[in-house]
Amino acid sequence: MGRRRQQSSLGEGVAFLIGMSLMAALVCWALDAKSLALLFVLLPAVLAAIALTIWQHNQRRLTHSGIAEIDLMDGITFERYLETLFSGLGYRVHRTRTAGDFGADLVATKEGTRTIVQAKRYTKRVGVRAVQEAVAARGMYQGSEAIVVTNNYYTDQAAILAKANGVVLWDRDYLVNMILYVQNMQK
Repeated sequence: MGRRRQQSSLGEGVAFLIGMSLMAALVCWALDAKSLALLFVLLPAVLAAIALTIWQHNQRRLTHSGIAEIDLMDGITFERYLETLFSGLGYRVHRTRTAGDFGADLVATKEGTRTIVQAKRYTKRVGVRAVQEAVAARGMYQGSEAIVVTNNYYTDQAAILAKANGVVLWDRDYLVNMILYVQNMQK
């Protein structure tokens, strides 16, 4: 099922549940005060159904993205995966050597812009060191942009340093969005 259809299904489901809640509230109000008590019983159930629908949508989305497989990759495999992902985004991609890369794992070029990519497949939050490496690699490889991509999230300190140095951070959520975007482009 395509992304547009999933979003449509989710929206239709939530709209249906909200509509049914409003209809139940109007019916209870029209009847009497005893029915109002029924509303207070039904409303939590309806809200729980809405929350469950949203949770199921997010689980399907994560399953389609392949993020679980990424979580099991080693660092070099993750770099190769990102090479394919950036190629799918229209970049011409060059992988740097695995050791002594000065903090760059990929050099991606698109429309004359040279972007340095630092890949961090981590089981914990990514800290300032990754941002420092990206800043150094941007200078070393004469890049105009730097991105740190992780399958996890960043520490607050890393986010502050990235903002101060113009480094773009792709966290787990953004990575999933980009994977799904490329998958939908290829359909």
